[in-house]
Amino acid sequence: MKTPDVVQAKVPGAMLALFAFMLTVLLGIGGTSAVALWQQSATANLTVSAADWSPISVACTEGSNNSNRSLTLTVTTVGTVNQQPLISSRSLSGSYGTESSVGSSIVLQPSSPLVTSAIGSASAGFAVRVRAQVDGQWVSAEITTLSVNTNNSKIFCA
Repeated sequence: MKTPDVVQAKVPGAMLALFAFMLTVLLGIGGTSAVALWQQSATANLTVSAADWSPISVACTEGSNNSNRSLTLTVTTVGTVNQQPLISSRSLSGSYGTESSVGSSIVLQPSSPLVTSAIGSASAGFAVRVRAQVDGQWVSAEITTLSVNTNNSKIFCA
């Protein structure tokens, strides 16, 4: 029995695969042709905008009937309040005094200690700051437009 010198296997598509492989190798020799087929590029745009937002705010409401003998500060918080709000006052050119605990509503009159500690016996503008720990972070809000008239009988938000 005679054995064949060459064994040929019949594999469908083998010649096409060999031709594609050789073509890829030949194109690769030129360098840029083969590499250019694999390069990709893309561009992405991202817009980020920031806004002033605080989880605490203070609103001022003057007394009714234009009497202006008192005003009410209302403290509003968003989130979990970890420590009760603290309030302090200062003259417009001074620094803040001692803080004291307050609730969500504070009534101020011209003779209130918070007012007199900021301006003394003179009529002047003053500021109030409220601080609280909200969601584990200390935050504050301030009103800087409060004032008392010349004979210390009326108090104003603006």
